[in-house]
Amino acid sequence: MGRALCICVHGFMGSKFQLSPMASRLARQGFDVLNFSYPSRRGTMEQHGASLADVVRFRVEEYAKLEQSSISLNAVHFVAHSFGGLVVSAATQQQHFPERVKGNG
Repeated sequence: MGRALCICVHGFMGSKFQLSPMASRLARQGFDVLNFSYPSRRGTMEQHGASLADVVRFRVEEYAKLEQSSISLNAVHFVAHSFGGLVVSAATQQQHFPERVKGNG
């Protein structure tokens, strides 16, 4: 059974609560949802991107373990608000960002 993961990334000075209503709707539509939070007022864009890349890599590895029990990851989608889109872009530039996710674009 294939699953789709949707990762929500809030904007500058926001929090994961900013995208919680959308995350809830996406979950009701059948997506596996991760509402990523980061301290936008502290740290660098590279640090935020590295943190998101870590989370994506971990989640993709978890799905790889589940593939043995017939649950697979078909797609990864990002929903980002403003500055969050820059964080997603920074994450994709990290060496440890999963190649299989880059291929979904």
